[in-house]
Amino acid sequence: MLSATNQYNTEYMRQFQASGWLSSARREERLGQFFSDNYGDICIESMVELLRDRGEPGSAEYGGLLEGINNAGSMLSCVFSPEEQMMWISIPDEGRGSPDSEFYAFSLTKALAGEDPAIFSRNIKPTKEDYNLANWLLVREATLAYSQNELAATLEYLEQLDPEFTDAEAVVNLRAHTYLRLGNQAQTKHNFQMLAERPYVTEPFYLLQALIILGSIHDNSGDRAAAIKCYQAALEIEVSDLAGDSAFYQQLAEVGLRRPVYLESSGSSYYFTTRDSAITRFLKAPQVIPSNDVDSFSQYDGMQIVNVRILGVHETNERIVSQIVRLRPGSQFSASQFASGKRRLDALGALDQVQMHVIPISEDAVDIVVRLSEGFGFYLDPVQFVIENILNLSQKTIAIRYFNVAGTLASIGGEYSFGPSHRRAVYLTFPLGPWPITMRYQSYTTNTKLDWGKHEGSQYSLERKDASVSSNMPVGQNSAVGLTLGYSQSYVTNISTNTGLDVPSDEYVTLATTIQTGLPGTTTWTQGGTSVQAGVAILANRQDLQENFTSLHIKAKNQTYLGKGFVANIEINGAWTQSGTPFDRRLRLGGNGQLGANSPMFVGEMNLYSMLEIQRYFTYDLAAHVNYEVAKIWEDAADRDRSTSLHSVGVGLTYQTPIGLRVRAQYSKNLSLADTHSFSIGFVNPF
Repeated sequence: MLSATNQYNTEYMRQFQASGWLSSARREERLGQFFSDNYGDICIESMVELLRDRGEPGSAEYGGLLEGINNAGSMLSCVFSPEEQMMWISIPDEGRGSPDSEFYAFSLTKALAGEDPAIFSRNIKPTKEDYNLANWLLVREATLAYSQNELAATLEYLEQLDPEFTDAEAVVNLRAHTYLRLGNQAQTKHNFQMLAERPYVTEPFYLLQALIILGSIHDNSGDRAAAIKCYQAALEIEVSDLAGDSAFYQQLAEVGLRRPVYLESSGSSYYFTTRDSAITRFLKAPQVIPSNDVDSFSQYDGMQIVNVRILGVHETNERIVSQIVRLRPGSQFSASQFASGKRRLDALGALDQVQMHVIPISEDAVDIVVRLSEGFGFYLDPVQFVIENILNLSQKTIAIRYFNVAGTLASIGGEYSFGPSHRRAVYLTFPLGPWPITMRYQSYTTNTKLDWGKHEGSQYSLERKDASVSSNMPVGQNSAVGLTLGYSQSYVTNISTNTGLDVPSDEYVTLATTIQTGLPGTTTWTQGGTSVQAGVAILANRQDLQENFTSLHIKAKNQTYLGKGFVANIEINGAWTQSGTPFDRRLRLGGNGQLGANSPMFVGEMNLYSMLEIQRYFTYDLAAHVNYEVAKIWEDAADRDRSTSLHSVGVGLTYQTPIGLRVRAQYSKNLSLADTHSFSIGFVNPF
């Protein structure tokens, strides 16, 4: 059986509670009253009466024709009796919703025996019509007509009400909204004013809407003092279940206190505006969104893990997931271990989505929920699959990958380029115990022309083959250690030089390690936060291991929200490789938009690089930026007195499309070299 709800009652399920719908809090209250009044005496008939509830007879809810547990949208009602193995079903009939229609009884025992399951003698008759129900059903019909934008029919239903209910709370509210859609501000104001002047309004959300709309109507007529009074009153209203658009109306009230908010009508719709110009609205910064990645699990440290539930598994081996997550029932919860477990699952890249939740079930115990989305073998997301293949083909590359082979969380893939590089690659990613491992082999041809430095004008071609085994092992919440063991072969096919350039053909082995740590950002625009990475690598000649070269690097990045839609990105890098390192294995800067879009590749044995970029977000998806880059390069690490300084500036726009692709347009210029300014447009880190 599948079920959906917008209200949970147990402590366990309340962890999944989202903002409720209109009347959720009131329905919850009525449900509590029912169980209190009928404790020990609950039967099929009483449960049906509960579904038909419209408030306690004689109460303000009942007299106001408000929805109770019964509401206008009820399309199917069921009651089950596990003891009798029977169920009762009701559907809408003749102007009634499902709860007020006849409930038909069916027997599971008879159905399983191949007999007719219907037991008509156990049917429960429709709700007996009375004065209140007849009028409540008219309001229900009017509500359904309003939901279908049949505004004339809505008013006709309301006109059929008995005079006693003409000014009932639900009626006045619905009539006000109908006139609002019709653009009749006089009647709209009259009906909302009736709500606002009531000594007590049962549904706070109705009053909140009424005051906001009245404030806008007063702003339309130029009565700013009356408008502010309405906005102030609206901010004092508490809506217990965040019904409908209450957050929007509360924000609108805050705006209304600072400046006029006008109500505009268009056809059968309406909207609110501050009547700012399009340019003013565009230049106004969107509201920053706090990041959800900030640590919120440390409060559970030391609690006992009772259960670890893995959901969404169809093909994946649950035992492998458990090995990677390393959270076991009976152990103590650690926020650091929890975070690193999720990061290890993400690092494998074999699943479409990985979500992990901590559910407190008592004062000192928690459950862990791991929810997986597996993807579809050759792709995780169909849109991503199509777009990535289009992009690959535009770059003369064919790439294919198969995810989560046989449910082992291993993925295998390959690439082939029919461009000048003729690059061929195969790779395998798999879990070794809890650790993600990647094995990769590739071969390609490079043609390099040097346009800078002491070997300017030289060029060479080589064929290169690389094989490696690597692992990036998450540690705690924000740190990681990377290890790589590699083999590489270079064969120079052609070299042209007047400067004595030497590019050897040789075989090398590499051992490298990196350490990274940092702190996450606090907004969705600065999720990168602050990070620091340091690494060391040893490159050795396979024929003579005594011939080896050491290299070091350190990199620091920071993203900071400055306010008013501005974000600062700072990056500082430093790298060094031992003097005499083979030319094709030396450090490189530039190219791909770095230090100017058309800048040459800068090859050296030591460099320092820093970049400052200021972004301004106009919408959540569109941002402009200006950046400044500076670098210092030493071609010979042993000669510290000879170096070159480079400077570059750039401006541009970045837009994230609805399907996740980021498009970046940029003009950049290297200030140190001539003829290195250009305009470029392309995709940035797709998906």
